[in-house]
Amino acid sequence: MMKKTIKLKKCKKLKDVLSQAKGLMFSKKVVIPLIFVFKRDTKFAFHSLFCPKFDIIFLNGNKEVVNYEAVDCVKRIVPKESYRYVVEVPFGFIKKNKIRKKTQIEFD
Repeated sequence: MMKKTIKLKKCKKLKDVLSQAKGLMFSKKVVIPLIFVFKRDTKFAFHSLFCPKFDIIFLNGNKEVVNYEAVDCVKRIVPKESYRYVVEVPFGFIKKNKIRKKTQIEFD
């Protein structure tokens, strides 16, 4: 069985601590996907305080989904596995694209 691949055409990479700390906070909606890039595998929790509804996807170093969640309320998002990248996309993206564990997400 072939592995499913999703390609993100436009996205904004967040590589520094300040932009990562802000993420989607104070945004009205997710305009383009945000990609959080970490230097090494990590397991930090995320939060949705002051954020619009969004979907969050955790990827390993091979850009394969290891965890994902649709976030529609204020909460702390604790990943079950280590990750190297985090993708924040519009609410409903996971369902629409049938994202599952091991789905490959490509971006430049």
